[in-house]
Amino acid sequence: MTIKIMDTYVRVTDFLDYLFCPRKIYLKRVLDLEEERGEKALFGTLVHSVFDRLNEVEESIVYEIDDEYSFDYILKIYEITANKIISDVLNNYSKEIDKFSLSKEYLFIELKKHIYDDVYERAKNVYNTMKTYQEYGIFLWDKLEPKIKSELELLSDTLKIVGRVDRIEFYRDYIIPVEIKSGNYSNSHIFQLHAYALLLKHNFPRYIIDRGIIYYTKSRKRKEVRLNYRCFKRVLTMRDRILSIIENEQDPGMNKNLNKCVKCTFYEICKKLKL
Repeated sequence: MTIKIMDTYVRVTDFLDYLFCPRKIYLKRVLDLEEERGEKALFGTLVHSVFDRLNEVEESIVYEIDDEYSFDYILKIYEITANKIISDVLNNYSKEIDKFSLSKEYLFIELKKHIYDDVYERAKNVYNTMKTYQEYGIFLWDKLEPKIKSELELLSDTLKIVGRVDRIEFYRDYIIPVEIKSGNYSNSHIFQLHAYALLLKHNFPRYIIDRGIIYYTKSRKRKEVRLNYRCFKRVLTMRDRILSIIENEQDPGMNKNLNKCVKCTFYEICKKLKL
């Protein structure tokens, strides 16, 4: 399902743009300009695509566990599947990869590094669940927690927010939203996680949602974040500011931090606009 973005809704990614520079909202949402994707952004897309595909096929992987196999055997199944997915993703993005003259062999190795810990933990979770319940195949899948959904698009008419969550871990009574980042830590990631958590609370009211995870694939670290009211309030305040720019077609002007400006893909366009 693809949600049509209306002008009266704020994308969760708009929050990141606003935190970087409010004028990016004006350029992208009012003037409808598109931001050119660089090498780092492309690699982030590749990482997300691999995780997305892995989540899609995990149920079929677990169905193959029809007997009490060793952990090494289960891990091997996951590794073979992950390698094939990486190759398929790289082929799907061939044109963009060639545009930056990147080596597919290098990207293959780097993607394996970024996803290996996750693949290992999935295999370990399946093995431990199998040993605990002595269940296999479809019955093993039924016992397995968490169930993972990725790239789930959510909308709230009440919040006027729309977004696509990287990953959601569903347990019996609670949900954990997971943001996947291929780069380094930023405070904006915590803000983004709170925005997704608000969407999840409105779409899945029966579940407890009191914490989230930011998974940094480069350092292979999972940062647990306790969700709090103050951040939720900041999300709603910023939502109103973003909507004001969009609805009033109001140009906030250039960012005063020139260090940010020179890193922005809109820099040359921005300079030509009237301040």
